[in-house]
Amino acid sequence: MGLLFGTVEYFESELTSGKQTGNEVPSQIYLNLEKEIRFDFICDEQLRSQCLQNLTIAYKKLTDSRLAV
Repeated sequence: MGLLFGTVEYFESELTSGKQTGNEVPSQIYLNLEKEIRFDFICDEQLRSQCLQNLTIAYKKLTDSRLAV
């Protein structure tokens, strides 16, 4: 089963996918996703807020794990 869009796990996957391809660093991916959710994604405001919150949680988990290494 695939990851559901908007979940913390989905955003963790998106943030780390740039590392594998070498195209973007997680901070760039985070900023791009945040911009897309805020300005391009057409949805209910409650869903938008939840997606932004989950994106932030995923980014913090990723940066915290990097600091622990």
